[in-house]
Amino acid sequence: MSGEIREETTNDNELSEVTLEMNNVEGDRYLETLFSELNNWAQSLSRRTARIPPLIKIILESNEELSDEFPSKATAAAMELRQIERALEEANNAFRLVHNHIFENYSDSIQADALHKHAAS
Repeated sequence: MSGEIREETTNDNELSEVTLEMNNVEGDRYLETLFSELNNWAQSLSRRTARIPPLIKIILESNEELSDEFPSKATAAAMELRQIERALEEANNAFRLVHNHIFENYSDSIQADALHKHAAS
């Protein structure tokens, strides 16, 4: 990861912490749990996107015969790729839970409802 991306991530994390403190929601334990789950799935996605592509490359470049379980190299590679898809779906689900919790518990205006509807589309 480049220094520029690390700096951006750090700034985003710091901004998130400040935003939570400013809005006095740091006592929202469920929100903290949801963010923790989101972070866990994001890390899982990161690990899988680092681990799976080299495996797929090995599968696609291999000259070994495939087992009866895999009709083609593409099928075998796609099975590995699905691991990334599953982590991506879980991270997206965790994001939606955070998003929904925020709007269900901290909306105090029509404008917030409009933002919620826009973000959901």
